[in-house]
Amino acid sequence: MEKMDRRDFMIKSAIAGAALGLGSVKPAGAAQSGVKIGVFSKHLQWLNYKDTADAVTEIGWDGIECPVRPKGHVLPERVEEDLPKMVEALKNNNLEMFMATVSFHDLAEPHARTILSTLKKTGVKLYRIGGWKYDLDKPIPDQMIKIKEQLQAIADINIELGLCAAFQNHSGTQYVGAPLWDLYDMIKDMDINAIGSAFDIGHSTVEGGYVWPVNARLMRPLTKIVIVKDFTWGKDKKGRWRANWGPLGDGMVNKDFFAMLKETGYNGSIIQHFEWKVEGRTEKEVQKNSLKAMKKDCETLKFWLSDVGLR
Repeated sequence: MEKMDRRDFMIKSAIAGAALGLGSVKPAGAAQSGVKIGVFSKHLQWLNYKDTADAVTEIGWDGIECPVRPKGHVLPERVEEDLPKMVEALKNNNLEMFMATVSFHDLAEPHARTILSTLKKTGVKLYRIGGWKYDLDKPIPDQMIKIKEQLQAIADINIELGLCAAFQNHSGTQYVGAPLWDLYDMIKDMDINAIGSAFDIGHSTVEGGYVWPVNARLMRPLTKIVIVKDFTWGKDKKGRWRANWGPLGDGMVNKDFFAMLKETGYNGSIIQHFEWKVEGRTEKEVQKNSLKAMKKDCETLKFWLSDVGLR
């Protein structure tokens, strides 16, 4: 999805370079020892593929998670043409696509099988799923049985294609997987090479509070990839308590989580998400400030990982 011409990017690069103090873009080169870190490129969709790779290199990540879904960085109807372009742009900067993100829940949905076959062709073996919701007017166990059947169907096609799906836990009243015990029960007996957990410590902390260590250890044997973001509690205009996403290190997510990852031998990748609104008077200023915020979060994550010996 080529969204910006070269002239526009030169302007934005100058802004980003001034904001980050990083100078000219250079390929990442030899990979940093320890776990690799990436960014959900949903937050960089105002850049085309080459320029996304350049921005990722500038900020200091090792790769990306790429949304392959409606309004995503790669559109489902163009996946055969555009996903290889994104993968190639990343490879040119010695970066990886750690995971793709899809929106389908059923292989009969439009473009689902084409997306999976294209992932296989391009060598992207992991993709993220999630987003089911429970009907609170119906028995939860009965719904879990039906969702488990859908997950098993996805796992079966993954075995055939050599792919793996990772289910992300979200926080919210009706989200399947929010309590984590339900997700564990549904996938614990499935092939770990075909389906597992995209463990989101941010959402887990929203739902679990003090019990996040229990949830993290419950899901650890099933964890294929880790997602990181931070939040604080606050009241909305109606006086209701809400989780407000914000910079890593300013909120409730405990860096002891990364010590637990080290202790349990985790050697997968970690993806950073940025779900808070960055202010600015103009679109360019918002983009500039977003890059600065991403750089700061990337540095915080690297410090935390280094502190526990994961990087």
